[in-house]
Amino acid sequence: MNLYVFTKDAGDIQNQLTPVLNAGETVTGITIDPVTPADTNAPTLTISSGVAVPIMFKVTGGSTGITYGFPLKIQTDQRLFVITVAVNVLSDALAPYTNADPDSYQDLVGSIQAGKTAMAKMIMTFPPSFDPSGGYVVWDILDATGTIYASGNAFDYKIVASGIANTVIARSLINVPSNIPPSPDNPYQLRYTVTIGQQIFPYYESLQVDGLVAMQLGAQDQVELLNDPATMSLVTASLYQNYVLELYADGTLIASMAAQPGEQVVGGYYVAGTIDTSQLVASTEPYQVIWKFWNNATANQVFREGCALWIVTSSMVQAIEDVKSKVNKARQTLYGTPDSQFPSTEIMKWLRRGKDAFNGWGGQFTSFTMTNAKGVVREYWLLCAEKSALEAQYMLEGEKAFNFSGAAISLDVDRTSYLDNLASKIQSDLDTNLTNIKKNLIIKNQISGDGSSATGDGNFSALNGLGAIGSVGVTITPVSLYGSGLGVYGWNYAGIL
Repeated sequence: MNLYVFTKDAGDIQNQLTPVLNAGETVTGITIDPVTPADTNAPTLTISSGVAVPIMFKVTGGSTGITYGFPLKIQTDQRLFVITVAVNVLSDALAPYTNADPDSYQDLVGSIQAGKTAMAKMIMTFPPSFDPSGGYVVWDILDATGTIYASGNAFDYKIVASGIANTVIARSLINVPSNIPPSPDNPYQLRYTVTIGQQIFPYYESLQVDGLVAMQLGAQDQVELLNDPATMSLVTASLYQNYVLELYADGTLIASMAAQPGEQVVGGYYVAGTIDTSQLVASTEPYQVIWKFWNNATANQVFREGCALWIVTSSMVQAIEDVKSKVNKARQTLYGTPDSQFPSTEIMKWLRRGKDAFNGWGGQFTSFTMTNAKGVVREYWLLCAEKSALEAQYMLEGEKAFNFSGAAISLDVDRTSYLDNLASKIQSDLDTNLTNIKKNLIIKNQISGDGSSATGDGNFSALNGLGAIGSVGVTITPVSLYGSGLGVYGWNYAGIL
């Protein structure tokens, strides 16, 4: 197609494009053909790079709401070919409709998401006796009642004469408003109107419009497996010109990157940034992610949003699922609301607090990281996390509990008693058993590591070296009580560890 699409407002734009050349091919000349359509305020395109690639160009002027096409004839040392630069002039300079990829659009629209732009091609055939030259094409999006939601023009109007027919081929950029209602059952119509002299020829195409994706405003927490790329997301109510993603560990900046605005969603604009996790460390402690965004005109006014990034191991992923299977068994499908769910990001908060509670339980301190917890340590770490989660859910359900009584109907929704009962049982188990378990772990010097025991198999019954309280170290020398020779007692004894 060799089509490059750009967007501008009433001001100027400067950009670049890179035509696809063969190996060893060199550009020797560039010619700009007349812009289409030609109106009283038609824009001008100038090239500042000469015959160098990429081609640096500047577009000035143009009428708002019109899409213009600039055919560029590229002469190389091997061939002559034509590329088209389509410039969409919009009132909003930040509208995300720019794409410099010539293969990014298809000819038939068919289905499109609200707030998006698509490339469309209209083909209309006339008998060979009819001359369609001098015509132009406009397009409209309308519903079954005839309401027009958007309109525009074809930036390219070509005639192909075959001797059998004169075919008009027109290309347009179809801009679908973001506030247009979705049409799952009643498709819209994309209507083309070909005007040639005093004659008008309509052409219709069915257009399915999909609604925008609903996403929560602000930055979202993320849980990602170690060595997998982590995609952090941000939704802002308005579109900004600059977005920067910063990664902190214990308050220290360790990485920073610029991000580009992506998809338009319900109520805002979605931005994403991908973080390489191969150099990070798995932990129940999250990394801090700070988003900064601002416009060039107000560079001194920088907005910020923060969120957390947990890097986890496969063992920690299984721990998340184990907690879910207990505290979120009902899946909250009957009366549940989004804030009563237990997503992985929230469970990681309880696993972090559960780790801290386990390591400090009873005033007997350990320092397990829980990145590969097994056996009894894993069981009671998860119990500590589940207790915290159930207590938080108890507060939520207490606020949402209600009783409705009518003449013939009585409705009572209250789950707090069940949550309180389960949390109390876990508390009793922890009070009875965890204190003794912590004592035994300290006696056996099993007090640190990833939670999988000194042998790595979850067996915490063995002593962990001479540092264990349950072990005795004896040095055997000629002058010791258990030394060789007669010694004090006149016998050999070397069997004490």
